[in-house]
Amino acid sequence: VRNAVRGGALRVEICARASLHCGGLTPSPALVRAALEEAADVVALVRIRSGDFVYTEEELRDMVSEVRELRSVGCRGFALGCLGADGSIDEAATATLIDAAGKDAVICFHRASDEVLRRAKDLRAVDRVASALERLGCARVLSSGGAATARGGRSTLWALQKACGRRRIAVVVAGGVSEANAGLLVRDTG
Repeated sequence: VRNAVRGGALRVEICARASLHCGGLTPSPALVRAALEEAADVVALVRIRSGDFVYTEEELRDMVSEVRELRSVGCRGFALGCLGADGSIDEAATATLIDAAGKDAVICFHRASDEVLRRAKDLRAVDRVASALERLGCARVLSSGGAATARGGRSTLWALQKACGRRRIAVVVAGGVSEANAGLLVRDTG
């Protein structure tokens, strides 16, 4: 976190140590507290396990507890999201996590959005995703456009940017973004 801030990062998303290999897991309160000492804008990933984003009632209760623990150390930014068995956004489960985060929290719907977009048969799914995010009150969505990398998902990211932009939801492009391809991604995704 310290190096990211020194390098000019305005916001830092953190996950549990040694969990990037599985897409990241919820960081400990101690790690979030340490990050908040270095950066003003810290977003904590909320994900109880690797694998899909379809959670049991017990897992959802555990994630609510995690959110509350992270709030208790000062975290107000959360990257979270739940899907239904049909692959759509589970708005009820996601709203439960958002409620636990509090009214002052800034919510980013995480890469579960890519699972929805990956299963989509057409670009109308992009508008359905953006509408669900708007109903949930999400400020941002983290996405590679449903592809393994942002470069591969450029056309969907472009559509997502348009659909979310109309709803004042920022798209945070993820998945293989580097200094070498950032300009291309900005050009191709709006």
